[in-house]
Amino acid sequence: LLKKIFPGANRTALFGALLWMIFPNDYTHFYLSILGIRAAHLLTLAGLYLFLRYMESDRLSCVLAAAVLHWVSYFMYEAQLGLILIWPAVVIFLYRLKSWPKKLSGLLIYYASSGIFLFWRLIVHPNFYQDSKLTYLEFNLPELVQSYLLGLKTILGGFQSPYQDASWITTENILILTGSAVFILIAYLLARSGGFEASDARRLEPSPDFHMRLLGAGAVLWAAGYIPIILNYPPNIWGHLSRVNIISNLGAILILVSVLKLLLGSIFEDRDRTDNLLALVLASLTLFAGVVQIQVQESFAESWQDAKIFYQELFEAVPQVEADTYILLYFSGDEGNPTDHRPIFSSSWEPACALQVLYDQPNLQASYEYEYSQSDPADFTAIGFGMDKQTSTKIADLGQVLGIEYDLVRERLTVLNKIDVFVGPDIGADYHPEDRVLPLEEEIESRELVK
Repeated sequence: LLKKIFPGANRTALFGALLWMIFPNDYTHFYLSILGIRAAHLLTLAGLYLFLRYMESDRLSCVLAAAVLHWVSYFMYEAQLGLILIWPAVVIFLYRLKSWPKKLSGLLIYYASSGIFLFWRLIVHPNFYQDSKLTYLEFNLPELVQSYLLGLKTILGGFQSPYQDASWITTENILILTGSAVFILIAYLLARSGGFEASDARRLEPSPDFHMRLLGAGAVLWAAGYIPIILNYPPNIWGHLSRVNIISNLGAILILVSVLKLLLGSIFEDRDRTDNLLALVLASLTLFAGVVQIQVQESFAESWQDAKIFYQELFEAVPQVEADTYILLYFSGDEGNPTDHRPIFSSSWEPACALQVLYDQPNLQASYEYEYSQSDPADFTAIGFGMDKQTSTKIADLGQVLGIEYDLVRERLTVLNKIDVFVGPDIGADYHPEDRVLPLEEEIESRELVK
């Protein structure tokens, strides 16, 4: 796709693609749960590429295939909607295509997939299933502008060390980085020698002001990559929430390449020298992005070890629970917000999802508090999560509650005899934790996941 976007600049396309693969504002590159999102994104990119092929060749089969790929991708994920919708306009702007009115039939085919999906999603689908996330979408222009302005930091904000310790420096990681550096060096040398150059019989030719237009196109694609997800989550670089940047990173790459090209071009007049320096800068950014991703993965591995210790302590103290139990988790012993690695729980739905599986209790509800971010006890709720619902309900019957404290420093878990920390000192007479804890009568297979 980048080779098509950068006609005759295969070195730039190569290193831009390498950087895109591990762009450091996305910390979910190795999340199994994100595989569906990445598959949908790859289908989207393949569709964008086929549309470019159509604009070059007028072959309706290309745009038809693009429409099919996009339609399939929508049923896997929906965040690519803005990118898909804006793509034809970006291509027409980028290459000054004045003949686009002659391609209306292809454009109608291209947009048909999005039209069909939107009709199904907004008109048909609500008749069968009420998606709670749709109710959260709120268009507020000042807040939207603020989110985009704050989101600008995601373009370069990932190019910094997220963790300040050296625990990630292991023999294995040094070997990985060395191998990556050798691979990038070989790719750079091949690119300099023309090893990646190839003729393209029919291609869109860039205009003299191509890189200025590329900067504008990149900015539009970056902004469109957050539609509609920005109405739910702002751009950020934090743990699993950084997945919001996945779709926008095509635009981020175009912005980086165009800015670097314009900057280097203003310093050096020789085009070959400029292109070589651009490839070298992109290669260096790619290597540093690899360092960031290794740090992130080491941090997640450490977090997973912490989580497994917590679960083993939990199973020992609470082998099983009564049906319809409200489990309230209080994490103590950690001063301040932990920034060195991801906490055991970081989203409201996580404990209920995990404990429903690990206790084989589909109606179990759970919520948590960290000592450093404790909320008003009067506002405390338990979150129940299922495949067809997500509810937030007040705790009305303390007889169903089981309070648990876990010391993050000493790695010790205790069943609370009082739950003042959750509901205040004047409430709690009906709390009887001994009535909620049961012995384990039959092994639960899912617990193998956290051994």
